[in-house]
Amino acid sequence: MVKQPKAKGDKEKAVVLERQYGPYSVKICFAEQSSGTAQNLLDVIMQAYRYRMERAQNLQSSY
Repeated sequence: MVKQPKAKGDKEKAVVLERQYGPYSVKICFAEQSSGTAQNLLDVIMQAYRYRMERAQNLQSSY
């Protein structure tokens, strides 16, 4: 989910990205010019979360 809150005055609009990963909630705010970076960061977080969950499932199934 990408939200762009209204800016106060003439200041830049912030880009706020929010995602839910199982029990974890991620909310990251970036300046407007770095919105591509924000999406890339959340993609990396999602990839790390999936890897961690996969490892946890593999450890549980080995016992």
